[in-house]
Formats: sequence, C-alpha cells, structure tokens
Amino acid sequence: MPWDQIGILVIGLPALWLTTYRQFRIRRWAYILGLVSEVFWIWTCVAHEQWLILGSVAAYTFVWGRGFWEHWLRKDGDNGA
Repeated sequence: MPWDQIGILVIGLPALWLTTYRQFRIRRWAYILGLVSEVFWIWTCVAHEQWLILGSVAAYTFVWGRGFWEHWLRKDGDNGA
C-alpha cells in the first residue's frame, strides 16, 4: 500500500484547506499539518528517487515552517489573534 501517498492525501490536503479558513485559531493548524505532511513528501521522493522534486519539497518545508513561526512561535507584533 502506498502509505506515503495516503499520508500526503490525508494530512497535506487538509493543511492546504485550513490555510483558507477564516478563524485564526483554526487556520493556524494548517502550518502544523503542512509540516507533518512534508515527512510524507520526503518519503515519497526518496522512495521513488525523485531528487529534483526533493528541492521543491525543501522550499515548501521552508514556507510551512515560516507559517509555523508566524502563527505559533512569534511573540511580537500582530499574529492575527
């Protein structure tokens, strides 16, 4: 069974959907799910030797990480709460 692809579908798609949610306290969970989904992207890239796609996975991981920083860790400024 392609567990890597199931993980992308079950975790990655809700992460993307949550980025459009209106309420901040719910929308901020998108970045945690997004980071978790990157594990499955890395897994599938390595398993299928898709080395060029792995570069874009690094970029997506950076973007999800930035959102995590802004919505969970940053203490100064307006975080939308």
